[in-house]
Amino acid sequence: MGLLYWQFVWALPKPTRNRFILAAAIYVGGALVIEVISANQYAVDEGRSLLYSAIGTTEEFCEMGSG
Repeated sequence: MGLLYWQFVWALPKPTRNRFILAAAIYVGGALVIEVISANQYAVDEGRSLLYSAIGTTEEFCEMGSG
């Protein structure tokens, strides 16, 4: 998807482009990296711990906060 929008992103003013790329990195990082950590913690305690809830909250914050 990033390749399809590369021309659009590259045409943006530099400060806007940098923020756009940062927002995308935070979103993808939350969706992929933290999701893996969350799945691992779920396997450890079947989602019944404060740590699992905190990881899930962090993931959702990254996804919603990047927009």
